[in-house]
Order: sequence, then C-alpha cells, then structure tokens
Amino acid sequence: RILEDISFSIRRAEVLALVGESGCGKTTLAYALTRLFPASAEMEIRGTAWMRGRDLFRMSEEELLEIRRHDVRYILQEPAQAFSPVRSIEEQFRACTSAANAGGHPPHDSLIESQLRRAGIDEPSHVLHAYPHELSVGTLQRVLIAMATATSPFLLIADEPTSAIDAPLRRQVLDLIVSFRNDSGLSILLITHDLAVAEGYADRIAVLYAGRIVEIAPRAAFFERPLHPYSQLLVQYALASLASIDDLPPLDWFGGREGFPPEGCLFYPRCRMGRGKCRISEPPLESPAAERYVRCPYWK
Repeated sequence: RILEDISFSIRRAEVLALVGESGCGKTTLAYALTRLFPASAEMEIRGTAWMRGRDLFRMSEEELLEIRRHDVRYILQEPAQAFSPVRSIEEQFRACTSAANAGGHPPHDSLIESQLRRAGIDEPSHVLHAYPHELSVGTLQRVLIAMATATSPFLLIADEPTSAIDAPLRRQVLDLIVSFRNDSGLSILLITHDLAVAEGYADRIAVLYAGRIVEIAPRAAFFERPLHPYSQLLVQYALASLASIDDLPPLDWFGGREGFPPEGCLFYPRCRMGRGKCRISEPPLESPAAERYVRCPYWK
C-alpha cells in the first residue's frame, strides 16, 4: 500500500503544508483526492474525502470532472508539463476557464489580462500570443497560477510549486499563491520538501513518512516543539540550514537496525527512540493536545 491510515482536514482559507522526503507519497496523496491518476495506473482508493458535504470518492467520473473544473485546481511541479506545446497560451487559458464557466462561455479578454497582471505578468498580451516553449519556467508558473485561480476554486493543490524555479523567484511565486488565499478565501494544500517554505507560508504542518501521516500541528507549535522523532529530525536539519529534507542522511545513518518491520512502526529503522514494541505494532495517530496529532507513544 502506498498510503494508509491517512486522516486530515483543510479549513477554509487555510494553508496546510504537507512535508516529507521524496517518494513518501505526497504527490500520490494529492492525486488520490480527486482520483487524478494516469489511465494506465491501477489504483484502489478506500475511505472518504469530504468537500462541502460531498464524498469525492463516491462520485462518478462526470461529477469528478465538474469538481476538477470548478472546485479543485492543481499547480504541478513542472509547469511546462501542464501545457500543450502546440497551442498558444491564450488558447489554453480560454479552454481552461471556459470549461468552468456556466454554459462554457469564454471569459472576456480584459478578464484574462487582468488575471495575468494580478499574477505579476506585466505584458499579458505578449504572453497570451506566445507558445509554452517561448516562455521562461518562471513565467509559465505564473500563467499556471493565474489559470488555476481564475475560476475561484475552493481548494488549490500546489505540488512543489517552486521546485523548477530559480531561487530569486521562489518567494515571489509563493507570495503570489498566498495572496489569492488572502483575497478569496482559497484553501491551499502546499506540498513541499522544503521546511523553510512550510515555516514561511503554512498555517499548519502535516508530516508524511512512508505513506503515513506521523504528525499534524500548528506551524508555530511544530517548529517550537516537534513531537514525532521524524519531525524532530526534520526540524534539526532545517535549523542546520540544509537545502531540503532530501539532504537527510541515508536510511542507515543511525546505525541501521537489521530488518524492516512490516507490521511495526515504519520509522523504527531510523529512530533513536525505538523500542521493542515498535517492531510489533504500528502506533495510531493520537491527539496529545488541542490541534496536535502524533503517531508515536513516546512523544513525551
């Protein structure tokens, strides 16, 4: 199982940062929310995902299509992959927004240009007539943000939105995404392996490890006192100014216990606090205090 025992919520106008190393299941979780997997993928999803009183996992494909058009929008890691190389930006912007409008009517030119200017594009006319390969990665990311927010969605899933952008532009892009939250009450699931991004922009932090959420906490409380041993490791290395979570030591850095406990705690092989019972049973997600959740009985 790629993901198991996942439980979390995102409030209206909240930024929830989902953090974890590459390969832990962050992007898979984002796709699972609206079953946006490739046609060739054989995935089984169990459970519920409620949005405004409706269970996304019980919807037909037609109902899900409407949700994707109106209520949930994605910003991908690689903005170039979100665009067709043979259609102009204007064609794709109109197609994206027309699908979400009642009756399929295309938006007025002034509305498109206004949205692009809001996204920090000074010459929207030039950008609209261009093709994706003629624009920089940073500009494509701004266009993608403008398209994703043009229909006033309920939830924006931003999957590593700055990973393909040079460092000087990262803060600008993140500021832009959060500005839409401030203006329209947009809820944001911000997926990142950069704890500095989570600390600077999230209201709450959810930590994913090996397909399990191991901690959820308000931002200030998380960085002041992380409870799960993995969270403590992440914060320790963030304070040491590592570039990202993926700069963590390899799996055997703590001495590497022999064998992997398939029925026990998945963090046990890396854990300094691990005990015998950790190999036997995986701990549940418990709530030691208001707004805090941790998957470890030894958090005290």
